[in-house]
Amino acid sequence: MTRGAARAGLLAFLVALALFLAPAPAHAHAVIVSADPRPGARLAIAPAVVVLQFSEPLNDKLSTASVTDPDGERFAGQASGQEIRVSLPTSALGDYRVEWTTVSTLDGHWSTLPHMSKGPWSR
Repeated sequence: MTRGAARAGLLAFLVALALFLAPAPAHAHAVIVSADPRPGARLAIAPAVVVLQFSEPLNDKLSTASVTDPDGERFAGQASGQEIRVSLPTSALGDYRVEWTTVSTLDGHWSTLPHMSKGPWSR
């Protein structure tokens, strides 16, 4: 075996080893899987609570959600497990806006969707 072939073989082995040992990219995030009421729903009255369900467990200290009523009043929610609940002590007529930021406990990645449900609940 020539010196050049040995170097090429060693280089190929090191590249393969580096690829094998490199951390795999994380493809999972805590993404929303359902919302109650659902985005775009038209209701006779404002919901008492908005429930957002996510695909992964959430970091309850870093994951947040809020609902802003038509008068601009904002209500914050609590994360627990794979959901965030936002209680709404309001019955203002019009559109409600939902915003959230989640951090998965599985991969630590942030997901933010500040415009997902603009105007979902009207009466």
